[in-house]
This record gives sequence, structure tokens and C-alpha cells, in this order.
Amino acid sequence: MPSLLALEWDGAEARVVVAARHGRRTVIERALAIPFPAGPAGGPRPAEEIGRLIAAGLADCGLSRPEVLLAVGRGSVQLRELQLPAVPDEELPEMVRLQAMRELGELDDSWLLDFVPILSQPDSRTVLAAALPPEPAAQLLAVCEAAGLRPRRMVLRACEAGWLLGRAPADAPDTPRLLVDLLDDEVDLTVVVGGKVLFLRTTRLGKGGLEQALPAEIHRTLAAAENRLGGRRIEAVVFCGPGEPQATLATKVREATGLPTELFDPLGDLDLAEDLLRAPPARAGRYAPLLGALVAELEDVPHAIDFLHPRRAPPPPNRRRRWIAAAAVAAVVLVGYLVYARVEHTWLAAEIERFQKDADGSEKAAAKADKIRQAVAEISKWTDSDVVWLDHLRALGEDFPSTGRAILSQLTFGPSSGGGEMHLRGLAQDPDTISQLEQQLRKRSRGVIDHGSHEDPSRRPYGWRFETSVLVGREPSP
Repeated sequence: MPSLLALEWDGAEARVVVAARHGRRTVIERALAIPFPAGPAGGPRPAEEIGRLIAAGLADCGLSRPEVLLAVGRGSVQLRELQLPAVPDEELPEMVRLQAMRELGELDDSWLLDFVPILSQPDSRTVLAAALPPEPAAQLLAVCEAAGLRPRRMVLRACEAGWLLGRAPADAPDTPRLLVDLLDDEVDLTVVVGGKVLFLRTTRLGKGGLEQALPAEIHRTLAAAENRLGGRRIEAVVFCGPGEPQATLATKVREATGLPTELFDPLGDLDLAEDLLRAPPARAGRYAPLLGALVAELEDVPHAIDFLHPRRAPPPPNRRRRWIAAAAVAAVVLVGYLVYARVEHTWLAAEIERFQKDADGSEKAAAKADKIRQAVAEISKWTDSDVVWLDHLRALGEDFPSTGRAILSQLTFGPSSGGGEMHLRGLAQDPDTISQLEQQLRKRSRGVIDHGSHEDPSRRPYGWRFETSVLVGREPSP
């Protein structure tokens, strides 16, 4: 985010603060004063001259920022606390302007008017109204134009300093405190509760006799602020700025009022650039309003008073917009229905296709299951016999004639009713050998079926072929 500049000036100098947003941090990059040369006696400087001096000072510092936050002093503004009926927030702007015009007779539409609510009760509301007359406003804008600057905000300096004080960590943030901001020949006295300004006044003390005059002005401010605090009392006096003369004045005020006093360093709890951290500005308290305005702006915190963007009543409802909105809603409903119908049709088609695929898959699975059942049936036929074939092979080996008398050319096994069946094909030397083999097999089996034998001179010395089936039980007979 590009850097942003805040500016204010008096008869002696212009004060400038530059800050920028770096990720989640607000970094204060510069804080400087542009001194003005001694002016002609007998009157203020022209706005054009102030603007040229500011432009030259900014150029010397290498600063070129077209947008600027302007801090307006209390002396240029008329403040009035207004008591209003308990109305909703949207009705407050018009109520404030009407009431302000009654109490400030010269106020008209050429004045810049903003307000900040300070107290809300069941039957009334209290606001602090700030009105900037046309002449000071025109002078401020003329200075900016001469300096080549474009005002982005026009804020009340005391409110920004009070907000910055409320932002700083405190043991009791909701404790009413009196903020004392020293200028060259004026003092801003601001009653702050939790960063919210409830009462403020500016008094001109002059450069001499400050230690004697300031305690008396603080006593007056304390008395005037009691009515605004609803029975609460100011608990501490805070001087804006470390060092002198704030430290000496704090001691004098503590002795005169009996209230605890504090020194508030406006730069103390902010992220500072390295150059500014090494060389902070002299009299840092003077920069508190500018620092508060910049930090609030960069952190998107609404300003208490902004004369360029005052609180306004919401615009009246536009019937044309209402009809357009209704038509838009109807169009959205229609489009939504069409989209829904299309999605529903697509979903149903997808479901039908999925069911069809499931049915095809079920048919394939059923066919596969039939094949498995057939295989299981065949296996069952084999396992139902429960024949120990190894034992029968051992017995066959024991009963079979020696290889010199007979040999097997084929041996098959299979199930049969009540057991199994061995089918033998082989060759023998003579018919007696075949007869002896069949007699021996009958001893261990349930039966022997002779399929016949015949002479085959081509296989000498095994000149006879035979084929026999042996019906066996689970185990061979001993």
C-alpha cells in the first residue's frame, strides 16, 4: 500500500507525518516539522503563501503525496453539545443539523457539520456537534491547492489524539482521563474515555506563565466535564509528549489537583521505521493528532469527526430500484428453476444409466455365478467320494506284478457310486499274470471289472494287452 500523509500547521510551522501499511502492520515512516520564516506583523499569512512553504518543505524532504489527511484545530471549529430525543441512528444526522441551526444562528448549508454520539439513554441522546465555518474551510482547501495536495479527510485534531490515547495499552482503558496537548500558545484539553472524546476545550495561555495558568484551566475543565460523565470523575491527567516541559507541568498539576499524572508518548506503541526510530522528532507530543489520524485511516477505523465525509441520513428508498430488484429476484427464481429442472433431468438420466449398468453387471454376475455353481457341483462329485487315492496308489504298487512281468500304460481316477474307480490299461507277459493281478486287486477293492485282454505280438516281451476297472472304497482293504 502506498504511503499516506497527514498534515497540520499553525503560525510557526507545519507538521507532517507519513505512514504506510506493511502487511498487518502500520509503520510510521516520517515525522517532521517544516518551519515557517517570520511573517509580516499585523496579520496571518495568506493561504497561498502557506501552501507554497509547505510544498517547498515537502519537496526538500523528497515527499510527494497528492492525498493528505488534514487535522483541524479547535480554534477554527464551533463545538456544541446537543440533547436530542431518542431517535434511531438513521434519523440522527437530520436531527443534529436542525438542532445545530437553532443553537448556532449563523449556521447554514455552507458550513461543514459532523457529529459524534457520546451518550445514549432510553429517552434521549447526546451528541457532540462540530461545525466548521465557510471561511476557515475555504482557507484550508486553498492551502492544500497551493501545496498541490488533495484532502482525503478533514478531521478534528483533538478527537484523533484522544483516539490514539485510547488505542495505547492501559491498566483501566475505560477510566475517564484528561488529555493535555500543548501547542505553541494554546492547550487542547480533552476528556477521553476508552479513546472516545466526551468533552474538549482549547484555551490560549501564551508562552509565559504556563506553570501558573495551566492548573487553573485544568480545574475549570474538570468542573465543566463532570456533568458530561454522568457522576463519574476524571481519574488521571495525561500530558501528550515525553520530556520537558510536560514533566515539569505534570508535577505542578499533580500538586495542584491531587490527581495522578502521566506522560503519553504518542510514538511509544507504534511501529516506527528505522530512521525514525534512530532520530525521533523533537516535541513528539505535537504529532499525536496526525499519528492518530493516520493509524485510524490505515486500519480502517472510522474517524470521530470528518468534515469532508460527515454522517448523513441514508438516501430514501428508490421505487425504481425496488421494481428492478423485484424483477431481478423473479429472474433469479426463473433461472434457478430452469437450472434446477436441467440439473434434475441430468441427475435422473445419470441414475437411469447407473441402474442400467447395475442391471448389466448383475446379469454378468449371475452368469458367472452359474459357472461357479457348475464347477462346485463337479468338485462336490469328486469330494463326495472322499477317496484317499494315495493309499490306493500305495496298495496298487504293492499288488502290481514286478516290471519284468507287467507294466501300466495308463492309469485314471474318477468318482463312482459309493467311492471311486481306478481304470488301468497295461501290458503283461502272459494271461496268467493278468489273472493273478485281477485276483490280487479283488482282495482290496469293492470289485474288479475285466474289460478284456488280447495278444499283441508287437510288444514283446509284453505280448498281452489288458484293460481293467477297479471299484474302491475310501481306503483300501488290508
